Amino acid sequence: MNSERESLLAMLPDKWEEFKNAFKEEGRKVSERSHLLQFGCDEPNDHRFHVNRVVGSGAVVALAFTLDSVVPRIIVEDYWNESAKDALGFVRQLSID
Repeated sequence: MNSERESLLAMLPDKWEEFKNAFKEEGRKVSERSHLLQFGCDEPNDHRFHVNRVVGSGAVVALAFTLDSVVPRIIVEDYWNESAKDALGFVRQLSID
């Protein structure tokens, strides 16, 4: 059990970066194609990531992701839907050769 947890914690920083980069890229693509939907991303700290809806000259947080390395998981908060709070868990895939 400890080796599984250690393995998950070892891959967590890379997976967190992949996750953030995927959202940044998709936000960029949507923003390029739409005049109504414009998105930007920011990282207030190492464990928090925001996807912002750009409105006029300002930005409003649409989604907030918090990395919880204790569990490990990513907590998702949808600011457009106050009751929406969820979490994404990490699992290690085993391959059988």
